[in-house]
Amino acid sequence: MNHFLVLKRVLVTGIATIAIWLPNFADSCTSLLYRDANGAPYAGRTMELPYEVTYIPNGNFFNSKTNNHSTLSFQAKFSFISLTIPDPINKSLKVVEGLNDQGLSFSVLAFTSTQGPKDMVAKTQKVLAAIDLGAWTLSQFKTVAEVKTALEEQPVLVTALLPLGILNPPFHYALHDTSGSSLAIEFSKGEQKSSKSIELKNSG
Repeated sequence: MNHFLVLKRVLVTGIATIAIWLPNFADSCTSLLYRDANGAPYAGRTMELPYEVTYIPNGNFFNSKTNNHSTLSFQAKFSFISLTIPDPINKSLKVVEGLNDQGLSFSVLAFTSTQGPKDMVAKTQKVLAAIDLGAWTLSQFKTVAEVKTALEEQPVLVTALLPLGILNPPFHYALHDTSGSSLAIEFSKGEQKSSKSIELKNSG
């Protein structure tokens, strides 16, 4: 089959899929952390999307791919349960909400101002795609502090959801742990930013 026709079909299918769930995502997600009378922290969110509930056991393998870099592969140290949505192209499941067996939670939230840094990473270095932050953080870390430290060493790039660089993921990401610590991860104005956050709302 003509490669152009194949690519056209992929683009049409991907755009149609995204068009269905992205507007709803932008209008329906808020992440928050609150405490009870005894000071115990609870993480919560709102979401009105079709999703799958997926259990990932420890030992599971993941692959994350960015353009012009080798695939980053990692094995789960911790099991987690998550809400997942199929990738519009390769149908792999992407984590939009999850909780691991150490009490670390992860949320994807709408952020229409996403603009990641330029790829200045050496081509020989393996890079994590931002869309795979959920699987990476929940499978590898116990606490927000561990995630923050790891992000100082692991390059992360925003990758397009569709071929030809079409549609960067309009998301930012929130994490909470059992101590009540929180972390917001954003890609804005060409920079990756990590900051403490108690409440994140979508910007759509």
